[in-house]
Amino acid sequence: MGRPIRVTEVSISLTGVRQEGSLLLPDENQKYATRIMRSGDPALKGVFQIEPGERTIFTIRTKLPTLEDAVFVLCDFSVSYKQPRTAAFT
Repeated sequence: MGRPIRVTEVSISLTGVRQEGSLLLPDENQKYATRIMRSGDPALKGVFQIEPGERTIFTIRTKLPTLEDAVFVLCDFSVSYKQPRTAAFT
């Protein structure tokens, strides 16, 4: 049995695409929408603590007049721990 994960902040961005050779990469200079969610928001109560075996969903919820054929959804999050942890090496 694992420990719960306590997420403190989630950032989701919808970006355009840039091409580098044959690869498509996110173009962070062309952002369509960004949403930042923090654990203190009463409207989001309960989604920031993820128990072992559970999952949660964070949505960006945006309405755009147009959208390119290809886009990237970038997500970043922060977690908190009661005690500092040392990374495990194998």
